[in-house]
Amino acid sequence: MTRPTRFIGPALGALALAACASTNTVQVWRDPNYVPVPLHRIMVVGMIDDAEVRVTFENAIAQALVSRGFEVATSSATFPPGQFSEAGLVAYVKAQHADLVLFLHLTSFSAATADQPGVATSQSEAFAGKAYPGPTIWNGASTTRNFFTFQEAATPLATSIVTALAKADILVR
Repeated sequence: MTRPTRFIGPALGALALAACASTNTVQVWRDPNYVPVPLHRIMVVGMIDDAEVRVTFENAIAQALVSRGFEVATSSATFPPGQFSEAGLVAYVKAQHADLVLFLHLTSFSAATADQPGVATSQSEAFAGKAYPGPTIWNGASTTRNFFTFQEAATPLATSIVTALAKADILVR
């Protein structure tokens, strides 16, 4: 009788892993002329219409950056609802001496239903902050699958973006 129960734990573990959201980075580009410089302050801007989704994704990216020792501001925490503008962003970046501006665009997003997990594709862009607006120094695209809440999608996406930025020598301390 104890023999069949040995397999329940591993089977449940495999089922849990299969249900977790996962992100695949499908494209990364880095400006070959960019010279890495130490970063301290980073501004995260989610170009997402839905305010709740924007806050969730910006906060996930901010947390991933904070865990690596960076100071981070998000557009949703910096600008009141309906007050975000590019001119305001430029002024904020200059006043706060932000070193990097990171944009996240959700290019497609299918919300989860009771029987179908969600899928999101995203495009991320990084700009040298003090030179913003200026040339893009990094660009990445990814797809996140198998999530049922925004947070389940945001956390692996944030990890993927921050890892790719670090591998590209953009996130330098």
